[in-house]
Amino acid sequence: LVIFSFLLMFAPSLLQAETMFEGYYKILSGNVPIGYVIQRYSYLPKKKQFESIYYIHTNALGGGTKESVKAYADDKFNPISYAYTAKIGKIAQVIDAKFKQVKGVNVMSAIIKKGKTVERIQNRKLPKNTFLSTFLGYKLLQKTYKVGPKFKYSAIAEEDGQVYTGLSWIKEKKKFLNKDSFRILNTFKGTKFISYVTKEGEVLGTKSPLQQIETQLVKSPHLATKNFTLNTKVLRQLFGQMPTGAKNSLANPVKK
Repeated sequence: LVIFSFLLMFAPSLLQAETMFEGYYKILSGNVPIGYVIQRYSYLPKKKQFESIYYIHTNALGGGTKESVKAYADDKFNPISYAYTAKIGKIAQVIDAKFKQVKGVNVMSAIIKKGKTVERIQNRKLPKNTFLSTFLGYKLLQKTYKVGPKFKYSAIAEEDGQVYTGLSWIKEKKKFLNKDSFRILNTFKGTKFISYVTKEGEVLGTKSPLQQIETQLVKSPHLATKNFTLNTKVLRQLFGQMPTGAKNSLANPVKK
């Protein structure tokens, strides 16, 4: 399942991490709920780094997946590191990847564990301007949302550590969840999907016509997670605290 989350513009605090976006999405197959996604994007001003954390949970109909990513990029979107964990059925997979520059070229080193198999990647050279796919929204924000442009890019798929060429085409303006949005046609890893994004860069939902899978941003966590397991211990460990899903355009205002 390829899910891209697009971001809100922000003015980061100079003293602490600033959450730009946090939301819960329900995952649907047809009109049947099969799971949920929790996504948070933050900026760490002291380190001048972006952070993306997401968690995916699906039931048996959705493949019985539990998947998480914690990723970091610098303020130019060069990848710094990411940790990926997944359990699909009875098979566990872990990826621990780190990046550095060698003579002006970004290189990747990683340990990939899948079941009992271990693969090691050492100083793999990356194509110029390659970034972690979870940060695609930031790259699109740089271009400004307007109908017409196509954005071709090179990105790393966090779930397998491989580099792929992708394409995003801002096709038209469209209403989605009763909000004005841009309808963006995407191709990545050979999969075509559609994103609905506000002018501020916030994803409202995605659709994969071939797979008949879609995601929709919801107003509150309960609307995404009801009837599904919610492992609060795992989520607190991953996000640092229980995500409220209150930093987005659909959520109720956060009371301070």
